[in-house]
Amino acid sequence: MGCESPGGSGGYNPGKTIEEARENLKETIHLVLEVRRENTEKELNGREVIREPIEV
Repeated sequence: MGCESPGGSGGYNPGKTIEEARENLKETIHLVLEVRRENTEKELNGREVIREPIEV
């Protein structure tokens, strides 16, 4: 099984089962969001940020 993450992150997530592929995809999305968050924090350079959780 394989699946790709949306949004052009380039994540390809093979798995032996559909469940494994889904878990790999979740991990990839979390990692992409973490890197984007870190990059945004660097760009903001100490300015105030409002963070709110969102569930998708």
